[in-house]
Amino acid sequence: MLVWPGNKVADQLVKRINSAFALGNPRTPGQDIEFAVNQLVEIAIQALSTGVNDPFTTMTCVDHFGSVLCRLAQRDMPSPYRYDHQDQLRVITPVFTFRDVTDAALNQIRQYGRSSTAVTIRLLETIAEVAGSLHRLEDEDRQEVEKRFQSANQLLSESPDSNL
Repeated sequence: MLVWPGNKVADQLVKRINSAFALGNPRTPGQDIEFAVNQLVEIAIQALSTGVNDPFTTMTCVDHFGSVLCRLAQRDMPSPYRYDHQDQLRVITPVFTFRDVTDAALNQIRQYGRSSTAVTIRLLETIAEVAGSLHRLEDEDRQEVEKRFQSANQLLSESPDSNL
């Protein structure tokens, strides 16, 4: 952490700042949502491996993601900017956006699950469920969702034998 200007920092403030951090080797879901998402994605993908071949576990993971994404859709995602009581910008921190969470949760499962019709259907059902929770989408976000929907719809309507 960098405090600026450094010559204005009292020892008591240094102690308060240091006590705000918990250091350790393992990442934890409570501290890092991306870590929790990646763990569940790993379970879903491993369930699709040839040796395991368990699409039901993958679909259960997708269901969990759908539930989480619906709840996140109702919340305001945190700003990267942190202000003090005098409205002075004090900290800029990286944030995990709704788009980031959605991509991390579903993209790899989509890639690895493309050969499973059941998983693909569950992904589409989940996307529809989450879309129903997105009442606060901005126009630009709606256009992005619509564009991707149209792209998926076009791919689904193309015949696999169209190249023959």
